[in-house]
Amino acid sequence: MAAVLVTFLLLGSLIMNFFGISIPGLRIAGGLIVSRIGFGMLNSKSENEMSEESQEEAARKVDIAFTPLAMPMLSGPGCIAVTIGMATEANGVGEILAIVAGIGLVAFVSWLVLRSATRVVRALGATGMNAMGRIMGFLLVCVGIQFIVDGTHDILSSPEFWRPILDAIHDCVTSMTHKPT
Repeated sequence: MAAVLVTFLLLGSLIMNFFGISIPGLRIAGGLIVSRIGFGMLNSKSENEMSEESQEEAARKVDIAFTPLAMPMLSGPGCIAVTIGMATEANGVGEILAIVAGIGLVAFVSWLVLRSATRVVRALGATGMNAMGRIMGFLLVCVGIQFIVDGTHDILSSPEFWRPILDAIHDCVTSMTHKPT
């Protein structure tokens, strides 16, 4: 998880420039992805609703904690979008190192949480886990929507967005006021 996020932290702006992706576009896309994950948690399906193929694949895995579930959630597209967004706003090596330290801290806390997951599941039970999953899903939806709001605000407050519209209005008004009679 940490390696994936640090890689995107260091190379993310190169990738964005290569594909011509703007920060507001990245924020909106990241928000959509994080919101989708949150909505999935709000409407979580029970294990019985998993496809047989998914259940068989999970049964074949020695440790399913990191492959089908944890890695896409811990360092998936939403996390990558947040990391790249933070990298583009960082001013200098000190802030980049602070972000790397933050990624390391989150990775360590995630490891601790995953290590204690069995005890937490036992303590909360199925109903408690379902409620906790839905609460976390709601929070993820809120975070995702905020990303979308921030990206949309960035676009709408950009002079580059309004310039063509204002030029077209100006041209229309000019042509209407200078009509030959």
